[in-house]
Amino acid sequence: MEDIDLVKISAAVSAKLGEPIEFVDIQKIGSGYHSAGYKITAKDGRAFFLKKVTATTIGLEHPERRLSSLLVGHNMAKRSGQLPRPVGLLLEVDGEVTTFPDIPLNSNVFHLQEFEPEGTNYFSLLESRKEKAEVDERDRVETTNMVAVIAAIHAIRYSSDDAEHIQAVYMDGLRGELVHPELTLTFMHQLDETHPIVPPSKQGEYIEAYLQLIHRWKGRTERLRALHGDLWGANVFVRQNGTAWIIDFSRIPWGDPGIDVGRWMGQYMWFYLVTKNEYFKNLGELFLETYIEKTGDKEIYEAASLGYVFTGFIYATAFEDESVELRKKMFAHATEILKQGKFFWPELD
Repeated sequence: MEDIDLVKISAAVSAKLGEPIEFVDIQKIGSGYHSAGYKITAKDGRAFFLKKVTATTIGLEHPERRLSSLLVGHNMAKRSGQLPRPVGLLLEVDGEVTTFPDIPLNSNVFHLQEFEPEGTNYFSLLESRKEKAEVDERDRVETTNMVAVIAAIHAIRYSSDDAEHIQAVYMDGLRGELVHPELTLTFMHQLDETHPIVPPSKQGEYIEAYLQLIHRWKGRTERLRALHGDLWGANVFVRQNGTAWIIDFSRIPWGDPGIDVGRWMGQYMWFYLVTKNEYFKNLGELFLETYIEKTGDKEIYEAASLGYVFTGFIYATAFEDESVELRKKMFAHATEILKQGKFFWPELD
């Protein structure tokens, strides 16, 4: 039935259960919001319920999230202790079906990436340059190399000819800044009415400004590109010769490049407000000019506003060593960037 191969399912389940089992029949028994259900019957008469995620929209654009969706359901069934018992998840990749390990509550999750032997994270470099007066050749070399790394990521296009799916992936990227479980709404919900900058009573205006901004960028699927997803200086390292490398891809895998660039510009904005040093504004402008020259993206000032819903909020709330007044200014300016739909520098006092 459809593209479900019972022979391969049989082999995977046999390996999982540690006993031979041969499925000989499949019947579709229903479908729901994001999946379809099947009864599959073995040669010995045993029957199993097989659930397949069918949605490629509604937050399930990425196969990693489809896997996550069924992992949650599997652990819920195991936790209940009810019969019939859950067996496990099956993962089909390039025509091969394997079982996915169970993930109990006490699990640790790791990702491993190579780490270069040389380099200093860029945020630390910016910290060390608070007193620097002018953009120099070293800054230009570093910026050119960092832009090359970032632009190479943004040059990767989504490999699909399905217009509806492409639209869903693009919109998922826009929404991710607001509704991803590690981003804006989650952090906002941790603050109570005593918070001096973003109490719940003041959060609505910020969220509304971003929602309206999303509406203005609907349908711009020609801008859909691979993203880093958490692009700021702590994740970009610069070698002594000025070349750059990058770690910790996360959160938003595909979307508008402005999401990455807006996040990146937040650090220049922050140091500009903290130090009142024009060096950081000029350095930020150098980055944008170099990015435009490298990518040809003449809308990046506007698109960078898309990366500001989390950026402005986190700088205004997390950097508590700075004054409330300064952080309020960061938040107020981020709100204006969202409302105007364009990155711009504020006037300094």
